[in-house]
Amino acid sequence: MRKLLKVALITLLCTLFVAACSSSRKNNENTSVPTKESKEKVVQTETTSSDDIDVTGIYLGKTGSAITLFEDGTADYFWTGFEGVYSDNSWSYKDGVITVHIDLLKCDVTADVPNGDPSSLLFVSDSKNWDDEEFERTSDKPQKLTATAYRKMFDDDTKVASSDKTNDAFSDVMNQSSNVLEDAAGNLTDIASDLLGDTTGKSSSTSKYSSYEDIYNDYSKRIRDATPGLIEEYKQEAAKNNAGINGLAEISNSKVSDLAEISNDGVSEMADFMMHHGSGDYSEYESWAGKLYDVYME
Repeated sequence: MRKLLKVALITLLCTLFVAACSSSRKNNENTSVPTKESKEKVVQTETTSSDDIDVTGIYLGKTGSAITLFEDGTADYFWTGFEGVYSDNSWSYKDGVITVHIDLLKCDVTADVPNGDPSSLLFVSDSKNWDDEEFERTSDKPQKLTATAYRKMFDDDTKVASSDKTNDAFSDVMNQSSNVLEDAAGNLTDIASDLLGDTTGKSSSTSKYSSYEDIYNDYSKRIRDATPGLIEEYKQEAAKNNAGINGLAEISNSKVSDLAEISNDGVSEMADFMMHHGSGDYSEYESWAGKLYDVYME
């Protein structure tokens, strides 16, 4: 009897031992190291890529530059020392850094986006054609703007604190534009003086043009025909520029002067036509001169 009790006790102890081992194994499995897949899921849920931040928009610089970043990866560049807006540019955003390639300046400019906030950026470059400049994002909705619209934004927001050279470069361009009609007015005065001493009337001056429209068509064509060549000259001279952005402004201004001279000649022709062949109506002359001026300003 005692022998049977001993066997039963040993059997019971073995059964309890096996059960305990099985329970321990299950607990170990439940607390095992996460698998590779589970690790990746944890990382994905806890990490947000900085590249997901929207940095598109309009940025105005404190010394007269403007950069607009579009959703399609293209960018517009404007500076107050230039006549127009330049669109042959591209940009990218990776690892918290915006990189803009400005084709006109033949360089890349970059800006770190601090804490994923693009509201205030410092664009820098190793190129001699770029001076480091602080920018503010004035709009997160990019849009195509004209040079006039950019200048108005600078004026309205009073964000430009340009150097004297920058202001002089811009003033040169604008003065050349505004002086076209002023010079023509001076020529008109000279012609009027000649007419006062002319006893033969309108026939004293010969003209190959039969109307204001003929003059407009001729000189507007001359302006448009000259523009591609001047652009090419600008590119060639800009490639050799070593005076930074002010040097580029001087080159640009010299090309604008060539177009201004053509426009001025056309306006002078119109003034002569009014004095000797036209109806004598100054408003008619002024209207056609204004149209030619608009072509020059395109």
